[in-house]
Amino acid sequence: TSCISGGNDDIVAPKGSTKLDYEVELAFVMADRVKYLASEGEALKHVAGYLLCNDVSERDFQFRGSQWTIGKSADHFGPLGPWLVTPDEVGDPHNLELSLKVNGKVRQQSNTNDFIFNVPHMLWYLTQFMTLEAGDVVTTGTPNGVAAGMKDPNAFLKVGDTVVLVATNESGSVNGQTFAVGGILGLVGIRIDSTLLVSIAIAVVLVGFLLRFVRQPGTGEDAGEPLSPP
Repeated sequence: TSCISGGNDDIVAPKGSTKLDYEVELAFVMADRVKYLASEGEALKHVAGYLLCNDVSERDFQFRGSQWTIGKSADHFGPLGPWLVTPDEVGDPHNLELSLKVNGKVRQQSNTNDFIFNVPHMLWYLTQFMTLEAGDVVTTGTPNGVAAGMKDPNAFLKVGDTVVLVATNESGSVNGQTFAVGGILGLVGIRIDSTLLVSIAIAVVLVGFLLRFVRQPGTGEDAGEPLSPP
C-alpha cells in the first residue's frame, strides 16, 4: 500500500489537510501463513518481530463518514521501523514503554501492559476471520495524547514539526523514529530506511478498533472507553 514508508521518512501532509495527527503504536510482523489458529498459546511463535508504527491520521478526512480508512491511507501515513526487532531482543512485548514527542515535548507516553487485548489474543482473533500471510504487519492501537483528544486546535501537526517515537524495553531503547512534517509539494525524494521494506509486498491489517489502550477521559479517538468493531 502507498501509505507504507520508512522509519525516518518525512510525513507528507496531503492536499486539503487541516487536522494532521500522530499515533505511536507497537506493530508486529507475521513470520508465516496462519489461518484459524487453534489457541492464543500458539500465537507468538508466528511473530517474526516487532517494530514501531506511527499511525498518521488526517482527522478531518477520518470523521467525514463512519469508516476511518480515508483518514489513515494517504501516501506516507504508515511509517514503520526503522528496525524490525526480533522477539528474543524485545523480550516481553507487553512491557514496552512507548513515547512520542512533537518538537521535543512529550505528547504520548504509556506502556504496552495497558493493552486491553494482548498480542496473542489479537493474532488468534484475526485468524478466525482472515488469513494472515508472512510479512503482514498488524498494528495494535495508541495511548491517549493524540491531538484529536486535545482542546487546543494548534496541537495538530504543522509543516516543519518534528515527531520522535521511541519504544523501550527493560534493557533500554529498542526502536526509534524521527520524522519531519513536509508539505504536499515539499517531497523531493523518498528515503527507504527501514530494514523491513525489502522486495516483498507487505499487507497492513488495521485493527485499531480491536486493540486499544486504556484511555484517559477525552473526546474522539481519545475517549475513555475502547472502541467497538463497526
